[in-house]
Amino acid sequence: MKINLQCHPSKYEEIEQKLKSYGFVITEDTEWLLIDTTFKSRRIQIKTSEGIVLIENDHLIALESFDHIIHIHTLMKSFDVRKPLKEIEISLPEDFLRISRSVIINKNHVKHIKTLTGQKFNIQTTKDMKFIVTKLFYKLFIEKMDL
Repeated sequence: MKINLQCHPSKYEEIEQKLKSYGFVITEDTEWLLIDTTFKSRRIQIKTSEGIVLIENDHLIALESFDHIIHIHTLMKSFDVRKPLKEIEISLPEDFLRISRSVIINKNHVKHIKTLTGQKFNIQTTKDMKFIVTKLFYKLFIEKMDL
């Protein structure tokens, strides 16, 4: 069975050898992903029609999920991927916050915050993208953004 292994570089060889001893093949060209959830990578890896794309976290602006498709917005271009938002979320560092059930943003790309009624915020990011922080995520947003 082929799997993609994402873990801290200091643990990679040890885990890779163990998996290989059980018959696993370690490759980036697979649907199966094994993630060390304590490791937060500097980039995400997505599989598109163009092949496997590696995106630096600093270049990620936002991830939006619509009907099981994630629209990944970066500084250069956007990508569409069929994968659960939660699967990408667990590999993102602390700079990323979920602001609604379907949107995760990179807090380093937030440029303007406007308070709305009903415990909501309207935020504007790099590339003039606009999102609403929903009531469910309002307190977490305030805490993580140090407001």
